[in-house]
Amino acid sequence: MALVRVIRNGILCLVLAALFSGCSSTITKPNPAKWQLPHKEDAKSGMIIGRLDVPANKTENPEGLTLLLGNVMLSDLGKSVHFGPELQDPDIMSNNVFVFSNVKPGKYKMIAFYAGVNHGLYGESGFTVDVKPGQIKFLGSYDYIEHERTFFQRMRKTGTFGLRKATHPTELEIFQWLNSIGQGSGWEPAIRERILELGGHS
Repeated sequence: MALVRVIRNGILCLVLAALFSGCSSTITKPNPAKWQLPHKEDAKSGMIIGRLDVPANKTENPEGLTLLLGNVMLSDLGKSVHFGPELQDPDIMSNNVFVFSNVKPGKYKMIAFYAGVNHGLYGESGFTVDVKPGQIKFLGSYDYIEHERTFFQRMRKTGTFGLRKATHPTELEIFQWLNSIGQGSGWEPAIRERILELGGHS
């Protein structure tokens, strides 16, 4: 079983490398205030939304830098065999909010993202959402924390990192943003329902 796990993880690493090899740090991301939410294709279609960026506070990020987030990969946990991309690439805003629209109902896990180099999460717990028919799920808002690299990690262009839950944007703030850009998309009832559940006003 240990050998099977090693082989499986090795294959996954190769797949992730192939998937993200074409990503560019020069990708043009839309302005979230001007972006149009894709139309809901089916009554059962769901949506997954999240945010991944460097900390916004002046202490940890005095220069106000932004993470060069080029892609996010989700895996369908309901599948017994995983190979290749299981969802279309998300729309990623200039503020690093990402949106997977029109996903099939199911349980999904964030297993990797590309930000200059590939970052794998397949061995980490959490980062999962269970999407019901017609539902919009918030995967979370995370700060990317890069740990100090050793000499050999700098030579190999690798390193270690962590993801920490961020205080902003909150789920309510994300849904209020969706409400502002979702007119005519077909997602309005689900957006407004969740805003009310979170104590906001639609």
